[in-house]
Amino acid sequence: MSCPCCAAPLPATGVVCQYCGHRIDFDLQTWRSMQSTAVGERLRCPECQTDLDQLEIENPKASDHPIRLGKCTRCLGLFLPLGTLEHLLASTSVAATSVNHRVLNNLLEANHASESKIRYRPCPSCSTLMHRKLHGKRSGVIIDSCRDHGVWLDAGELRQLMEWSQAGGALLDEEKRTLERREQERRDRQDNRERSEQRVLMEAELTMERRSRDLQGETGMVEELVVALVETLREALFSRS
Repeated sequence: MSCPCCAAPLPATGVVCQYCGHRIDFDLQTWRSMQSTAVGERLRCPECQTDLDQLEIENPKASDHPIRLGKCTRCLGLFLPLGTLEHLLASTSVAATSVNHRVLNNLLEANHASESKIRYRPCPSCSTLMHRKLHGKRSGVIIDSCRDHGVWLDAGELRQLMEWSQAGGALLDEEKRTLERREQERRDRQDNRERSEQRVLMEAELTMERRSRDLQGETGMVEELVVALVETLREALFSRS
């Protein structure tokens, strides 16, 4: 692909032409039906501190319910409300039946080459600092996430996540979740077994303690009977003498 301004070849990843500095908008090229809207709250770009454009794009699964998101016209970053990212990936990516490890490795290598200093940025909606987390195994994309409002993607990251999904990254992610679920189930079974064994031991100890107290009580009763018998015999002997 070439730069639309200077026709220079574009890098495999990244959104800035290395020759003329033009910023290329890759992320939303998949959608032809897209329009600006005034609906929604005011959102500010966490990078540029400017108001985000409110956009509506066609929902492939429900045309009467468009997908709304915020976009910065300067840095081309995107703010996606809760659940929107997963919906976009599911609706635009062809379901992969196998994992293309070569593509995934290329995405990871390209991402490592362009890594920048770690920064925690404010949510475009509530200004609370967002959490950073990896979206999917081997995607190479660290997203900024607000648990109450949505996720922020830097320019080019949505395209990279689409490539990751089409290369079978979601399959790897599902395998990871399956392994984690099985491991959690194994730990739960181990914990239940250990708790059951501890319960049996505690019940055995309580039974032994009760038996010991019973034996002590029986021993005390025998001792009292012996003492009483001795006293009775003594009194009988004294009375005869």
